[in-house]
Amino acid sequence: MNPKDFIDTADYLLLDEKEASWRSAVSRSYYGAFLYIRDALKRLGIKYDPVGIHKSLPKEIKNSQVSGADTIGNMLQDLRDQRTDADYSISLCFNKKNSMILLEQSKLIIEEFDKLDMVKLWDGITKYRKSCGHS
Repeated sequence: MNPKDFIDTADYLLLDEKEASWRSAVSRSYYGAFLYIRDALKRLGIKYDPVGIHKSLPKEIKNSQVSGADTIGNMLQDLRDQRTDADYSISLCFNKKNSMILLEQSKLIIEEFDKLDMVKLWDGITKYRKSCGHS
């Protein structure tokens, strides 16, 4: 399966007029972008422990010192926070417009990630890990 399929599913969910669908669209948007990046980094040989990956992956991208990567890391972290609210904060109101904005953010994250120099990103993440005492 391609992680971008989650993005397509989010598009489909936004056709519905129910808040539960809009919340689910936010979740699918996040996972589409997150898994796309995780899989790309995995192909570079960068592995993550499943425990804590949702925090460590954007943090390492932000700290890679690659131009534009900090913005991608911040956007992914923001989308994760929104996903957490969509999944768990039932008292918060989610509307279709904001869910559509978050879907577009997930598409932008992927688009901007694809523009990064992967060799520099691998090098930056590797150096950051070493500076933190990780291999």
